[in-house]
Amino acid sequence: MTLVTQWTTMGLMLGSGILIGVILDFYRVVTQRFRLKRWIVSLIDLMYWMVSSLLVFGLLLWSNWGELRFYLFIAICLGFLLYFRWFSQMVIRFIRVLFQLVEWVIHFLGQAVYTVVYIPLSFMARCLWTCARAVARGAWTLVRWVCLPLAWLLGPLVRPLWRRMRPHVDQARSFLRRFGAWWKKKREKGG
Repeated sequence: MTLVTQWTTMGLMLGSGILIGVILDFYRVVTQRFRLKRWIVSLIDLMYWMVSSLLVFGLLLWSNWGELRFYLFIAICLGFLLYFRWFSQMVIRFIRVLFQLVEWVIHFLGQAVYTVVYIPLSFMARCLWTCARAVARGAWTLVRWVCLPLAWLLGPLVRPLWRRMRPHVDQARSFLRRFGAWWKKKREKGG
């Protein structure tokens, strides 16, 4: 392995130590922010170590074909320690501000959708419902006014017919009432 390859590998391992520290700080902020359950925290721990080891060994494989030397572990630990000494607090503040910004954007978009979409649609639906009710009432009034003289004229013909049909209509109503009671009992038993 040439000296350039060794220095490149050393720099990459130093950088991977710093990147592992950034990922760890992100993980710490997420677990503090969202108060996750223990099994989720354990799962994220496992994922953190898998990602970290894949990152280190992927970079190692890319830089020097996977030759493992003791000084590379020292470089990873040194990068990790340097990160926590100089950059950790700044990165944690940045991640928290980023979370607050994302929450603000989501809240803003929710309010915008509510204001731009929901309020006008509900207003239009109420207007349409009011118009439909007004049209239905007007149509019913018109039908009543048209049918009132017709009922007066046809009354002598309809009354004898109604006297003959009334027992059948009453029988049908009684049957529908009994069927409704039976259906209600059946649904209460089954449900």
